[in-house]
Amino acid sequence: MHESYANISNFSFFSRAQKQLDAMISKLESIGIQEHGVTEEYINSAGAELLRSLLQGHLDKLAHDENRFASVSNADDLPRNHVRQGTTPDSGQPVRTSHSHSIGL
Repeated sequence: MHESYANISNFSFFSRAQKQLDAMISKLESIGIQEHGVTEEYINSAGAELLRSLLQGHLDKLAHDENRFASVSNADDLPRNHVRQGTTPDSGQPVRTSHSHSIGL
């Protein structure tokens, strides 16, 4: 783990993003002389995937920290108590629903 992240709890939520960042840095360090446009295109492409992984890590942490209720009521005041946990789509990433949380940036 990079020492600047050593004080972050639950770092595992962001481990995929950290691996991607480390790979990007390694690639940039190993690139020889090439057109700046080629390097910029790589950063744009790999950076977009890194952003997606950071967002997924954030959503995973929110879901992990979220309070679980025994049931909730719908608009008709009917209780809903079925909660699907640990489901994944074909990509293997956890399924997340929209959260009404604000990051506050």
